[in-house]
Amino acid sequence: PVANFGATGAGSTTNHYLDLPNRTNVFGLNLNFSSSPSVNDVTLHWNGQTLASVYIPSNSVELDSGVFHHLHLEVLAGREGSTVQCTITPDVYGTPGTPINVFSNYNIAGMFLQDARVELAGRSGGHNINTDVDNLNVQFEQQLPNMLAPGESILVVHNRAAFESRYGNTNRIAGEFVGSLNNAGERFILYGANGEPLLDLRYNDGWYPVTDGLGFSLVVRNPNVPGSAFSQATNYRPSYVVGGAPGGQEGQPPVFPTVLVNEVLANSQTPAGDFIELFNPSQTPADISYWFLSDDFQNPKKYQFPPGTIVPANGYLVVYESTFNSNPTNGFGLGADGDDAYLFSADSNGNLTGYYHGWSFGASDVNVSFGPVIASDGQAHYVALESPTPGAANSPPRVGPIVISEIMYHPPDYTDGSDNQEDEFIELANLTDSAVALYDLGRPVYSWRLRNAVDFDFPPYTTIAANGRLIIVSFDPVLEPFKLDAFRAKYGLGNDVQIVGPYSGKLDNSGEGVELARPALDEQAVGAPNYVLVDKVAYKDNLPWPVMADGMGRSLHRVSLSTFGNDPANWVAGLPTPGAGSPSQAPLTATAQPSSQTIFVHNSATFTFAVSGPGPIRYQWRFNEDNIPGATNATLLLTNVQLDQAGKYQAVAYNDSSSIDSQPAILTVYQAAKIIAQPANAKVLQGSNASFTVSATGNGPITVQWQFNGVDIPGATNATLYVTNVQPANEGAYVARITDSVGDVYSQPATLSLIYRPVFITQPQSQTVVVGSNVVLSAELTGTEPIGFRWRRNNGTYLNFGVASNILPFPNIQLTNHGAYQLVATNAAYLSPGATTVVAFLSVVLPPTNQSAQPGTDVTLTAMVGNPQNLQSFTNYVFWVYNGTTILKTEANRPNSVTTNILVLTNAQPEQSGTYTFVVSNFAVGAVEFPCYVAIGETQPPVLVSEPTNITVRAGEQAAFYVTATGQEPLSYQWWFNDSVLLAGATGPALIINPARPEDAGAYRVVVSNAAGAVTSRVATLTVLVPPVIVQQPTNQQSVTGSNASFTVVATGTAPLYYQWWFNLTNLLTGQTNDTLILTNLTGASAGLYHVVVTNAVGAVTSQVAQLAITPVDRDGDGLPDDWETANGLNPDDPSDKYEDADGDGLNNWQEFIAGTSPTNRADVLKLELTFSHGADLKLQFNAVSNRSYTLQYKSNLFVGDWQLLQQIQPAPSNRVLILTNPLSGQRFYRISTP
Repeated sequence: PVANFGATGAGSTTNHYLDLPNRTNVFGLNLNFSSSPSVNDVTLHWNGQTLASVYIPSNSVELDSGVFHHLHLEVLAGREGSTVQCTITPDVYGTPGTPINVFSNYNIAGMFLQDARVELAGRSGGHNINTDVDNLNVQFEQQLPNMLAPGESILVVHNRAAFESRYGNTNRIAGEFVGSLNNAGERFILYGANGEPLLDLRYNDGWYPVTDGLGFSLVVRNPNVPGSAFSQATNYRPSYVVGGAPGGQEGQPPVFPTVLVNEVLANSQTPAGDFIELFNPSQTPADISYWFLSDDFQNPKKYQFPPGTIVPANGYLVVYESTFNSNPTNGFGLGADGDDAYLFSADSNGNLTGYYHGWSFGASDVNVSFGPVIASDGQAHYVALESPTPGAANSPPRVGPIVISEIMYHPPDYTDGSDNQEDEFIELANLTDSAVALYDLGRPVYSWRLRNAVDFDFPPYTTIAANGRLIIVSFDPVLEPFKLDAFRAKYGLGNDVQIVGPYSGKLDNSGEGVELARPALDEQAVGAPNYVLVDKVAYKDNLPWPVMADGMGRSLHRVSLSTFGNDPANWVAGLPTPGAGSPSQAPLTATAQPSSQTIFVHNSATFTFAVSGPGPIRYQWRFNEDNIPGATNATLLLTNVQLDQAGKYQAVAYNDSSSIDSQPAILTVYQAAKIIAQPANAKVLQGSNASFTVSATGNGPITVQWQFNGVDIPGATNATLYVTNVQPANEGAYVARITDSVGDVYSQPATLSLIYRPVFITQPQSQTVVVGSNVVLSAELTGTEPIGFRWRRNNGTYLNFGVASNILPFPNIQLTNHGAYQLVATNAAYLSPGATTVVAFLSVVLPPTNQSAQPGTDVTLTAMVGNPQNLQSFTNYVFWVYNGTTILKTEANRPNSVTTNILVLTNAQPEQSGTYTFVVSNFAVGAVEFPCYVAIGETQPPVLVSEPTNITVRAGEQAAFYVTATGQEPLSYQWWFNDSVLLAGATGPALIINPARPEDAGAYRVVVSNAAGAVTSRVATLTVLVPPVIVQQPTNQQSVTGSNASFTVVATGTAPLYYQWWFNLTNLLTGQTNDTLILTNLTGASAGLYHVVVTNAVGAVTSQVAQLAITPVDRDGDGLPDDWETANGLNPDDPSDKYEDADGDGLNNWQEFIAGTSPTNRADVLKLELTFSHGADLKLQFNAVSNRSYTLQYKSNLFVGDWQLLQQIQPAPSNRVLILTNPLSGQRFYRISTP
């Protein structure tokens, strides 16, 4: 009770039982349960207002029999208010029922509970009902808000105590994560408050090896990049210091001299011994004091250079084993069987500072050193050199005497699509004029071998003849002679071509390394020898390697056998020639390359690769390194493009002897943002607050603009829209327009409606009725559902027989049902005392019956009246009338009682025969007559006193027809329907139809009969009104420009039905009033949302919203809609006009279409004009066309950094000149782009 807040004890006044917890700065949850199911509800209250009400089904929560129900209430504070969660679990100690979700994330703007306490108050009124409260648990939790200021960081750590022991306690820590970060790399996702993914990234330990166990962290280079860049190594760097700088800035990056490990000798037999050579490629000396040299990347701190160690400019520093292995504690030696050599930067305290360089090398022959070879693709390969050159430029790489000369890694697949391994092969070539043995001459058991992609040990005593070749295959040429014959036949090989096999494994179709190794040359070796790499080729199926060798019948051929082989520039694709030299080439020349494109989903894309040279020239297009079946023309046309078709497209052109690869072209496919959480409808009390929330994902930055009834709401650009102090003017449809770098998408409309108090528009009528008839009291009202109803009698007592409706029926009414009746209606807006109707007085009469008697006897006529309570001075007056003349008056009947009224005819004579009428009269109804016939010595057929009348009701309501007749008893009744249908059982003076159905509509009459005759009533018509119901909704349509589209709705209900179609929720389509909406000659402006409202005399119904999507017709697939090309004088069947510039303004036709400018008007271009005056803001002006979005961007330095977003300009329905202002702040460059 409001009067007792903060106090404990029983209430003492009526208000203590009736008051709601509506008080300033008080939050209340009111549980309102009753034996009447209409008042079972839970209401929310805050700051003196009732905010919301939820009806609770009475059969789910019963407050009797000692049953306990569990209620959970949670109030969670947010940035702009609080959210309420409330659930009820029925019968928690017995068989728990399904939890009832009363309130879920109900937002109360501006409610911040501080210094709170919890109070319980019983509001059981005068019923003296005690409610047991058991296991009350109240928890107060204070949660620190994770609000981040611009540029501020917050940390999530694995072990807070361990973290703070190392880094201190000055960082903001959100919490501890469960699990651990995988050392090899993994994926993690950052989710927003609505469950939407904000950031999805992967990291890899191969990006920067110093971050994998050496104490350096991964640091984001630029946080203002698209989300996809967060999974790319280029957007990260190692931290500047060991341990990183969590939560803070690292300062300026350290500057390191570039010093490279340039040559390594690990198997020397010279007095100087092994060495590591360092090279300084810069023009200034490099100080490497305190740096480390190591043979183990994971253990970098081995040999440390002394202070003053300098590598001269463009010079070398050779460190011999006598130096780096002089200290037994941290010295090291180099292994002839393979090792590592790494250089690490460090400070004077021996702390690593982040720079390193080095590499791994394999086993080596005596006095053979290793060094880098830079291939044409920029990759460094560390290979054996012809001779050691300590302190000088390196010698060339060793090549031969045997090299890998041809690789068929992907023969054409079989016709069923399965991989063809039998036709794979590797060819070796002997560069010398002498035979080369592929085994150790001193120990023939140790032969040469292939490793990596495939494994193969050459058979003992295998040799390759002088300048000869040898083929290695995947099958066994000895045990599978049929495969050998098929292989020789396929490639046209004679029996003189040397073929060995099988190798295990497979040449991967996408790329792999093939390594040829031999036993090391060591005459003193004991046991298994080291294997020295002779040749290696790490091929790929994409540029810069020839892609024609990927499944198109070509193999890789080495161009120069005597130069370094692991270089894509030294390989071409050609017809396979195993056992022979490379085929002669008829070179092809590219004359036009395919260009990258950006399109929208469902549009078309065209790529063209033009080549000249000896023919016939054939083509094969590829997508993301895979061949596209059937794409064998110079032009590739993609229609109705989907998101999964975005990627890299490339063509290969070839003739019988050579091939050429196109440059890759990137197809970017955009799709508008996707809404993942729609705003929900809201019903609130007038003066309270409402909120709508939307969540979406999209391309790049996403902006939100809320609209009310189709109009932008100024400043409403957050994901959540708050509507405060809601008034009738705020009712309507709220829609969020989501805009990303591609375009706009609209949310479903969310309706805001007020909860209105019940208001009665019709009142229950006072009646004087006959015992046994069917009587109905009813009232019509308006107000927000759900509405609770309670009927009360005689101004105090609520009826207790389950009536929860605005209709109170009395079937077969009796004298005891008399009374003064009133209806009380309540809802969330008017819980107490509720809206009430006027009093309806119900008088019940047991009328006199027909009498017959012999002359000279006494006749007694009796009538009884049930009188309502004497409210508003109500009184029933009764009297008797004979043949229109009052013959007996009685006193006013006693209120709230049943009274008996008697008329006695003494010594009755025939002339006293006739109609005697008992009349009941009051101010609420007037006079009501109840006639009877008295026959003295005669018989009388029935006479109709009152007849049935026409009735109109709504479907589901009750309909009743009545007849009153006099005549010699007994009287018989029979009701008929539509003249010929006898209604079985309908044999009384009243016909009740409850509920009335549409099929009950028609004509009704009744026949009344007795022994003297029969009489038929007039026909009464029952009309049953049915509100419209949609049985078939309009459906989404997709069409093309210039065509037609239609939407159809099918509805039932009482005729006539009226239709009105609407466009984009708020635009009434004038004249569109049929059940079918036909749209002709569609344009882009026709696209949108359509719905229809169907009405009749009873009500209205709104259809679902159907969307019309318009796909522009583009016959030539050049990305320009046909109607646009026709309107601008272009040929819609010529794809080449896409790149023409007829008006010479520097923009081709496709660019003009995207910009919305004219391709025939040189002056009509998308341009940005700047004007400013001293002391004033800069003004930026451009012509914006309709239905286009724009992005205004700026840079402070035209050649450095990324373009920054200044303003997003949303589409408008018409062309306009936009003038934007921007305060001058130093030098700036501006640009405008679309979309």
